[in-house]
Order: sequence, then C-alpha cells, then structure tokens
Amino acid sequence: MELNLQIIKEDLCDLKFESRILDDYLVRQLTHPVIFTPEALLTEDRLYIIEGAKMPGLLNLKNRPSFICIGVPPSYLLTSNCNLLYTTEAIHLYDLLNRLTDLYQLYSQWEKKLQSINNQRLPLKSLGEASIDIFRNPISLYESSFKTVFIVVDKRIPVPESYVAVASTFDYLSIDEVNKLNTDLEYNEAATKTEPAIYSDRLYGFRTLFYNIRSDGEFIARLCIDEIIRPFTDRDSALIKVLADAIQLGLHQKDLNNLNQPRELQSVLKRLLDHKLVPAEKIESVLRENKWLVNDRYFCVCIEQLHPDKDEDPMTALAYHLSRINTHNCFIIYQDNLVFLFNLSKSASTQDEILDLFGQQLKASHIHAGISSIFSDFKNFYYYHLQALNAATLGKQIEPSACLFHFEDYILPFIVSKCTVKTIPELFCPAGLLRLLEYDAAKGTDYAELLRIHLSNNMHIAETTRQTFLHRSTFIYRMEKISDILQMDLDDPDVRLTLMFAFKILKQVKRES
Repeated sequence: MELNLQIIKEDLCDLKFESRILDDYLVRQLTHPVIFTPEALLTEDRLYIIEGAKMPGLLNLKNRPSFICIGVPPSYLLTSNCNLLYTTEAIHLYDLLNRLTDLYQLYSQWEKKLQSINNQRLPLKSLGEASIDIFRNPISLYESSFKTVFIVVDKRIPVPESYVAVASTFDYLSIDEVNKLNTDLEYNEAATKTEPAIYSDRLYGFRTLFYNIRSDGEFIARLCIDEIIRPFTDRDSALIKVLADAIQLGLHQKDLNNLNQPRELQSVLKRLLDHKLVPAEKIESVLRENKWLVNDRYFCVCIEQLHPDKDEDPMTALAYHLSRINTHNCFIIYQDNLVFLFNLSKSASTQDEILDLFGQQLKASHIHAGISSIFSDFKNFYYYHLQALNAATLGKQIEPSACLFHFEDYILPFIVSKCTVKTIPELFCPAGLLRLLEYDAAKGTDYAELLRIHLSNNMHIAETTRQTFLHRSTFIYRMEKISDILQMDLDDPDVRLTLMFAFKILKQVKRES
C-alpha cells in the first residue's frame, strides 16, 4: 500500500520530525523505503532514507523524490524540489529502515484485510471493524437517504456518554432531524464535496471527517470518522480514501441500484407482487432481519412510470431522492413503476406527514402517485399495491391537476370501472330505469337526469328544485310521472343505491366513449 510523509510523520511521532512537503497531503505514492545510495536514480515512488551529514551536495530532483534524513539536511535541500522529513533524535539508519518496513507492513496487512472482506462479500460493517485500529475514532457509513449502514466504535476505549446518546439516534433519523439537515447550509454544501472534508461540531458537538462515495457521479453514501478519541490530522484525510475505496467496491458488489435496500425483503416484495406464494416463515424471517413485524402498520405508494431523458435512469434517481424523506421504507421498481412500502409502526411520522413531504417533491416534478389504505398484515401487500396502482390510474383521469391520489377517495369509481369491463351498462340498469331512458328518448324529456339529481340530493325537494330551476309544483308533477314509469319504491334505500350505481356506470361509459 502506498503511503506519504504525512502518514509516516504521525505514526513515527516519537522521532519528532520536522518537515517540508510539497505534495498535497492526499497524495499517496510511496511504495517502500530504501537506503539512499549516491548512484541511485531518484524516483517519486520510493522513500529514500539517509543520514543528513552524508547527503551529497548535488542531486537530480527532477522527479520530486521523498527523503527521510537523520540529522539536519544540507540547507539547499530545504528549498529544493523534494518532500522531506528530518529528525535530530538519535536513531540508527537500519533501525529507522526496520521501523519504516514494519509500518508499511501494517498498512499492507490492513489493505489485504479490506480486500479479503470484499472477496468474501462480508457485511460492509466488517470493513469499518477492520479499520478501527487505523483511525482510533468511531467510524460510520450512511446512505444518501439518511439510513445508517453501520457505526463502529472501539469497545476497548470508553467514549463519552454524550456521543453514545447521539450515535444511538442515528439508526433511523426522525422526520424533524431529516428536515433539520436538509435545511442546514453546511450539510447541503457537504454533499457537493469530492475530497475528504470536515463537518463542524455545530450540530452534534463533535467534528466529523467525511468522504462522499459516488457512483457515476451520483452521491450515494457518506463515510464518516467522528473526532471523539483523538484529534484529526492530515493522515486521517489521506487514509479515509483507502477505506472509502474498499467500501465503494463492496457497494458495487451489493448492487448499487438498490443501495442499502434490504435485498431479501425486496425479493419477497417482488414475489408477492408477482402473486406467487411466499412461505409465512420466510416472510417473518426476512422482516425480523429488517426489524419489522408481519403485523406492523404499513401503507404503499405507487409512482407512475417515468420516461428517461437520454441515458439516465430517472426511476433510480427518484427512488434515492424520495427514500431520504423517511428511513422506514423499502422500495422496488416493478413493471416500470416505483413502489414504496412504508412501515408506520417503526416511523415517528404519520402517514399524512410522510405524504406531505412526498407531495412537495412529486408536485415539483409533475409526477403522479397512488396511495393505498393503511394495512396491518404484510402478506396482503399485493392487494394494497393494487389499491395504490388503481388510485394513480383513476386519480389522473378524474383530477389530472393533483399529484397524490388516495385509494379511499376513489373506491366507488374503482368499483364502477370494474363493472364496465367486458360488459354493457344496461346489465346494471333495473327495468324501470331502462323504461325511463326509453321514454326520454321517445318523448325528448329529461326525466332520468331529474331523477339522478334528486337522488344525489338525498331526495331533498328544495335542493333539487333550486338546482334544476323548477317550480315546486312542476317538480312534483314530473316526479309523479317518473314514478309511474319507474314502478320502483324510492323510499327503499336499496332501490336508491341501485339506481345511483346504475347512473354511475352510465356516466363512466359515457366518459370512456
């Protein structure tokens, strides 16, 4: 593994090095230490160690080599094109070489351990656990949706109780906490960083060194080191990139299209949506791993298909963005629609609070979504997905200017729509209503419409006459004529319901034609 002089200076701090370093502290290119010899062709990838008194008077420093000197080096070297550490502490040249070799071996073993963890496809947390001795501060990884992937703390070193309290809240952020971060200028600026940076202690009482992990330029996760045990140095900024590279490789192996989405849970959702049998014990086991229960309270959101611009995947981008609104969710892209399942039992937010934020995001993008009823049996997810899907379809037809459509607002239109499939509306019209429609067609009257309005007004004469601009006596005469033709008991609530349902179907067929 490549090191640099900043890392070496800190790890061998007992030698009290002075330094003159031209390379950026993030540059790691020194592959191994060697003892300098006058005939050596100096390269920038080797670390040359020498006694200052034996340093030649003239060197070719074109390639910007790196040196460690025992003793003060010649003065020209302090202004030359090279990276330099030097110490006046007493140490033998070969002892220094041995210590540097051991240091390189330590970091090489760390790098190999990270590689082994990824090769075995172990949990990402294992990468953090393998690095705690390197950073000697708590290590954490968060996805862009505020979900915690892991937090690793060195259990051998006690940490302040205040930090334990803060860290324990990071499992799932509340909607208030998410809103606080989303409106924090420093946090929003942090998402734009492409190199390691430090987040101030203003919000949480401690500083955080962080590195944003990206995939195809998209911010997907953040690796954090919290300044709890020891102060940060440039060494930490250089080494966090090593761990970040290993984590990014691990993330690619875990399918970035579903970053930190529980894949086993997604697999169960897919099978349920395909209307395939999933054993109850399998469902319970997968939910238990996600800290969910079968009888938790859930609701489903189905977002309409988006058409990509150029080669972008808008569904995946939208999924990442919306999943930040509430952490207690799982999403899946199914038949070109984006389907979210929210667990209200685990969330501190209500359905209305979640949907309020959802609505703001969707409205800004002119996207429609259907909302299911709340249900408390996970195994019924298939049916509530159909609720949300049908709500989106009907809602766009009836209220195209809205973006969120609750199925409960469209139950009757849904039932009516099902009755118009592969059939004719006359099948749902009682004989009396068919006679009334035939009379209207023959005589040019509008008795059926008058009956519909009267029924919709709950048989209130005053309201019907107001809407139809009829005199009361005229209205009563026409209703008597309607009753003669209809031959149905309008005082019977079932009769009124049957007629209203028939009118709904006739209206739906007329709209579709």
